[in-house]
Amino acid sequence: MLFSCAALRSLTLACCRFALPATVSLPSVETLLLSHVNGPDSDVQRLVSGCPRLADLSIVACRALTAVTVLGARLRRLAILCSDSLAAVAVDASELRHFEYSGFVPDGRNFLTLHGDAQRRRGMAYCKVNICGAEATSEYKLTHLRQFLQLSRRESQDCPEELLSGQQLRYNPHGRGLAAAPQAPCLRSTVRELSLVHYQGGVAQRSLARFVLRSAPAIAEVYCGCAEGDWSTLSQLKREIIGWVMNKSANTIFA
Repeated sequence: MLFSCAALRSLTLACCRFALPATVSLPSVETLLLSHVNGPDSDVQRLVSGCPRLADLSIVACRALTAVTVLGARLRRLAILCSDSLAAVAVDASELRHFEYSGFVPDGRNFLTLHGDAQRRRGMAYCKVNICGAEATSEYKLTHLRQFLQLSRRESQDCPEELLSGQQLRYNPHGRGLAAAPQAPCLRSTVRELSLVHYQGGVAQRSLARFVLRSAPAIAEVYCGCAEGDWSTLSQLKREIIGWVMNKSANTIFA
Protein backbone atom coordinates (compact mmCIF):
# COMPACT_ATOMS: atom_id res chain seq x y z
CA MET A 1 0.00 0.00 0.00
CA LEU A 2 2.95 2.36 0.63
CA PHE A 3 3.77 2.66 -3.07
CA SER A 4 0.20 3.48 -4.09
CA CYS A 5 -0.72 5.97 -1.37
CA ALA A 6 -2.37 8.94 -3.07
CA ALA A 7 -2.13 11.18 0.03
CA LEU A 8 1.59 10.67 0.75
CA ARG A 9 3.62 13.86 0.17
CA SER A 10 7.05 12.96 1.59
CA LEU A 11 8.85 9.61 1.49
CA THR A 12 12.16 8.57 3.06
CA LEU A 13 13.70 5.14 2.44
CA ALA A 14 16.92 4.40 4.31
CA CYS A 15 19.23 1.43 4.86
CA CYS A 16 17.07 -1.04 3.00
CA ARG A 17 16.34 -3.03 -0.09
CA PHE A 18 12.85 -2.77 -1.48
CA ALA A 19 10.79 -4.93 -3.79
CA LEU A 20 8.40 -2.71 -5.71
CA PRO A 21 4.92 -3.83 -6.72
CA ALA A 22 3.97 -4.04 -10.37
CA THR A 23 2.55 -0.51 -10.28
CA VAL A 24 4.07 2.47 -8.45
CA SER A 25 1.73 5.45 -8.16
CA LEU A 26 2.59 8.26 -5.75
CA PRO A 27 0.79 11.24 -7.31
CA SER A 28 1.27 13.60 -4.34
CA VAL A 29 4.88 12.90 -3.34
CA GLU A 30 6.96 16.07 -3.58
CA THR A 31 9.96 15.08 -1.44
CA LEU A 32 11.89 11.83 -1.87
CA LEU A 33 15.00 10.87 0.14
CA LEU A 34 16.87 7.68 -0.72
CA SER A 35 19.67 6.93 1.75
CA HIS A 36 21.83 3.78 1.71
CA VAL A 37 19.28 2.10 -0.55
CA ASN A 38 20.65 -1.07 -2.08
CA GLY A 39 18.56 -1.83 -5.10
CA PRO A 40 18.85 -2.13 -8.89
CA ASP A 41 18.64 0.92 -11.12
CA SER A 42 15.36 -0.30 -12.57
CA ASP A 43 13.57 -0.27 -9.19
CA VAL A 44 14.88 3.18 -8.24
CA GLN A 45 13.91 4.51 -11.65
CA ARG A 46 10.38 3.09 -11.38
CA LEU A 47 10.01 4.70 -7.96
CA VAL A 48 11.18 8.11 -9.19
CA SER A 49 9.03 7.87 -12.32
CA GLY A 50 6.03 7.08 -10.13
CA CYS A 51 6.27 10.52 -8.49
CA PRO A 52 5.02 12.99 -11.16
CA ARG A 53 4.98 15.94 -8.70
CA LEU A 54 8.49 15.31 -7.36
CA ALA A 55 10.21 18.62 -6.50
CA ASP A 56 12.93 17.61 -4.02
CA LEU A 57 15.15 14.56 -4.62
CA SER A 58 18.04 13.51 -2.38
CA ILE A 59 20.24 10.51 -3.19
CA VAL A 60 22.57 9.73 -0.29
CA ALA A 61 25.15 6.91 -0.21
CA CYS A 62 23.27 4.77 -2.73
CA ARG A 63 26.46 3.07 -3.86
CA ALA A 64 24.83 0.53 -6.18
CA LEU A 65 22.92 3.12 -8.19
CA THR A 66 24.52 3.97 -11.55
CA ALA A 67 21.90 6.08 -13.37
CA VAL A 68 18.68 7.98 -12.73
CA THR A 69 16.40 10.10 -14.91
CA VAL A 70 13.82 12.62 -13.71
CA LEU A 71 12.01 14.00 -16.75
CA GLY A 72 8.38 13.46 -15.78
CA ALA A 73 8.64 16.02 -12.97
CA ARG A 74 10.31 19.41 -12.56
CA LEU A 75 12.72 19.34 -9.67
CA ARG A 76 13.40 22.44 -7.60
CA ARG A 77 16.09 20.78 -5.46
CA LEU A 78 18.57 17.99 -6.30
CA ALA A 79 21.15 16.57 -3.88
CA ILE A 80 23.61 13.81 -4.85
CA LEU A 81 25.74 12.87 -1.86
CA CYS A 82 28.35 10.10 -1.56
CA SER A 83 26.85 8.00 -4.35
CA ASP A 84 30.07 7.37 -6.22
CA SER A 85 28.75 4.74 -8.63
CA LEU A 86 26.19 7.19 -9.99
CA ALA A 87 27.55 8.03 -13.44
CA ALA A 88 24.56 9.50 -15.32
CA VAL A 89 21.90 11.87 -13.99
CA ALA A 90 19.33 13.48 -16.29
CA VAL A 91 16.73 15.94 -14.97
CA ASP A 92 14.28 18.55 -16.19
CA ALA A 93 16.01 21.70 -14.92
CA SER A 94 13.28 24.17 -15.87
CA GLU A 95 12.63 24.99 -12.20
CA LEU A 96 15.84 23.74 -10.55
CA ARG A 97 16.92 26.23 -7.87
CA HIS A 98 19.07 24.25 -5.43
CA PHE A 99 21.87 21.81 -6.29
CA GLU A 100 24.21 19.93 -3.96
CA TYR A 101 26.94 17.45 -4.82
CA SER A 102 29.36 15.57 -2.59
CA GLY A 103 31.69 12.85 -3.83
CA PHE A 104 34.60 12.09 -6.10
CA VAL A 105 35.27 14.18 -9.21
CA PRO A 106 32.42 13.21 -11.57
CA ASP A 107 32.85 12.44 -15.25
CA GLY A 108 32.53 16.02 -16.45
CA ARG A 109 29.71 16.86 -18.84
CA ASN A 110 28.61 13.22 -19.12
CA PHE A 111 27.60 13.06 -15.45
CA LEU A 112 24.79 15.64 -15.33
CA THR A 113 22.39 16.29 -18.22
CA LEU A 114 19.97 19.19 -17.81
CA HIS A 115 16.82 19.19 -19.94
CA GLY A 116 13.99 21.68 -20.24
CA ASP A 117 13.43 25.01 -21.94
CA ALA A 118 16.60 27.04 -21.33
CA GLN A 119 14.72 30.30 -21.87
CA ARG A 120 12.31 29.48 -19.05
CA ARG A 121 14.98 28.61 -16.51
CA ARG A 122 15.33 31.12 -13.69
CA GLY A 123 18.73 29.80 -12.68
CA MET A 124 19.84 28.13 -9.48
CA ALA A 125 19.78 30.14 -6.25
CA TYR A 126 22.15 27.85 -4.33
CA CYS A 127 24.99 25.56 -5.41
CA LYS A 128 27.17 23.50 -3.07
CA VAL A 129 29.98 21.24 -4.31
CA ASN A 130 32.10 19.08 -2.01
CA ILE A 131 34.87 17.14 -3.77
CA CYS A 132 36.02 14.25 -1.56
CA GLY A 133 38.80 11.69 -1.76
CA ALA A 134 42.34 12.10 -3.03
CA GLU A 135 43.35 15.42 -4.51
CA ALA A 136 42.61 15.80 -8.22
CA THR A 137 46.00 16.53 -9.78
CA SER A 138 45.95 14.75 -13.15
CA GLU A 139 44.92 16.73 -16.23
CA TYR A 140 42.19 14.11 -16.80
CA LYS A 141 40.57 14.75 -13.41
CA LEU A 142 41.08 18.51 -13.53
CA THR A 143 39.40 18.66 -16.94
CA HIS A 144 36.39 16.75 -15.64
CA LEU A 145 36.24 19.00 -12.59
CA ARG A 146 36.26 22.16 -14.72
CA GLN A 147 33.59 20.75 -17.07
CA PHE A 148 31.32 19.77 -14.18
CA LEU A 149 31.67 23.12 -12.43
CA GLN A 150 31.15 25.11 -15.62
CA LEU A 151 27.96 23.14 -16.28
CA SER A 152 26.54 23.75 -12.80
CA ARG A 153 27.51 27.42 -12.79
CA ARG A 154 26.00 28.08 -16.20
CA GLU A 155 22.63 27.49 -14.54
CA SER A 156 23.33 29.87 -11.61
CA GLN A 157 22.02 33.43 -11.08
CA ASP A 158 23.11 35.61 -8.11
CA CYS A 159 24.13 32.30 -6.60
CA PRO A 160 26.06 31.97 -3.31
CA GLU A 161 28.59 29.25 -3.98
CA GLU A 162 29.97 26.95 -1.32
CA LEU A 163 33.02 24.90 -2.28
CA LEU A 164 34.45 22.28 0.05
CA SER A 165 37.22 19.72 0.06
CA GLY A 166 38.65 17.25 2.54
CA GLN A 167 42.26 17.52 1.42
CA GLN A 168 45.21 18.09 3.71
CA LEU A 169 46.98 21.44 3.91
CA ARG A 170 49.40 21.85 1.02
CA TYR A 171 50.67 24.71 -1.10
CA ASN A 172 52.71 24.64 -4.28
CA PRO A 173 52.95 28.01 -6.07
CA HIS A 174 53.92 26.19 -9.26
CA GLY A 175 51.11 23.63 -9.04
CA ARG A 176 49.67 22.26 -12.27
CA GLY A 177 46.22 23.28 -13.40
CA LEU A 178 46.41 27.01 -12.56
CA ALA A 179 47.83 28.50 -15.75
CA ALA A 180 45.08 27.27 -18.07
CA ALA A 181 42.14 28.22 -15.86
CA PRO A 182 39.39 29.62 -18.16
CA GLN A 183 36.92 32.39 -17.44
CA ALA A 184 33.14 32.05 -17.48
CA PRO A 185 31.38 35.15 -18.91
CA CYS A 186 28.06 33.96 -17.45
CA LEU A 187 29.38 34.72 -13.95
CA ARG A 188 30.34 38.34 -14.61
CA SER A 189 27.22 39.92 -13.11
CA THR A 190 25.60 37.03 -11.26
CA VAL A 191 27.92 35.76 -8.52
CA ARG A 192 28.03 38.17 -5.55
CA GLU A 193 29.21 35.87 -2.75
CA LEU A 194 31.81 33.10 -2.56
CA SER A 195 32.42 30.84 0.43
CA LEU A 196 35.52 28.62 0.49
CA VAL A 197 35.14 26.10 3.29
CA HIS A 198 38.02 23.95 4.62
CA TYR A 199 40.36 25.68 2.19
CA GLN A 200 43.69 23.84 2.25
CA GLY A 201 45.45 25.04 -0.89
CA GLY A 202 45.41 21.89 -3.03
CA VAL A 203 45.79 22.25 -6.79
CA ALA A 204 42.09 21.56 -7.48
CA GLN A 205 40.95 24.01 -4.79
CA ARG A 206 43.22 26.78 -6.00
CA SER A 207 42.24 26.20 -9.63
CA LEU A 208 38.58 26.39 -8.67
CA ALA A 209 38.98 29.52 -6.50
CA ARG A 210 40.93 31.31 -9.24
CA PHE A 211 38.38 30.27 -11.88
CA VAL A 212 35.45 31.75 -9.93
CA LEU A 213 37.19 34.90 -8.68
CA ARG A 214 38.65 35.78 -12.09
CA SER A 215 35.24 35.29 -13.69
CA ALA A 216 33.22 37.32 -11.16
CA PRO A 217 34.18 41.03 -11.10
CA ALA A 218 30.90 41.90 -9.37
CA ILE A 219 31.65 39.74 -6.34
CA ALA A 220 31.09 41.70 -3.12
CA GLU A 221 32.08 39.25 -0.39
CA VAL A 222 34.59 36.41 -0.15
CA TYR A 223 34.78 34.15 2.90
CA CYS A 224 37.66 31.72 3.24
CA GLY A 225 37.80 29.25 6.10
CA CYS A 226 41.40 28.01 6.07
CA ALA A 227 42.69 24.78 7.58
CA GLU A 228 45.22 24.97 10.37
CA GLY A 229 48.81 25.35 9.22
CA ASP A 230 51.97 27.36 9.57
CA TRP A 231 51.66 31.13 9.39
CA SER A 232 53.89 31.48 6.31
CA THR A 233 51.86 29.07 4.17
CA LEU A 234 48.54 30.55 5.24
CA SER A 235 49.82 34.06 4.46
CA GLN A 236 50.75 32.97 0.94
CA LEU A 237 47.31 31.46 0.39
CA LYS A 238 45.62 34.65 1.63
CA ARG A 239 47.72 36.89 -0.60
CA GLU A 240 46.95 34.64 -3.56
CA ILE A 241 43.18 34.81 -3.01
CA ILE A 242 43.23 38.59 -2.51
CA GLY A 243 45.18 38.91 -5.74
CA TRP A 244 42.51 36.94 -7.63
CA VAL A 245 39.63 39.12 -6.40
CA MET A 246 38.72 41.42 -9.29
CA ASN A 247 36.65 43.80 -7.16
CA LYS A 248 39.26 45.34 -4.85
CA SER A 249 36.54 46.87 -2.66
CA ALA A 250 35.03 43.45 -1.92
CA ASN A 251 34.81 42.38 1.71
CA THR A 252 37.37 39.56 2.11
CA ILE A 253 37.15 37.52 5.32
CA PHE A 254 39.60 34.86 6.45
CA ALA A 255 38.97 32.54 9.38
